[in-house]
Amino acid sequence: MTMNEKPIDRIVRSTLGLILLAIVLFLLASPTALIEGAILLVIGIPGVLLLSTGLLGWGPTYALLGINSDLC
Repeated sequence: MTMNEKPIDRIVRSTLGLILLAIVLFLLASPTALIEGAILLVIGIPGVLLLSTGLLGWGPTYALLGINSDLC
């Protein structure tokens, strides 16, 4: 598995992922966390995906489409 993301792409993905996960943690601390369960999933799953692809430097969508932004 070779990297297919530029360093700036990795930074942006990791930062957005951390922001989304921080929002999830903030919402979990609220008293209505059980009511907002669907919102937590909608925000949390993309947050985990963005953070993991940013840290790994490899995006499955880029691989499927044959995009390699690391070469640009």
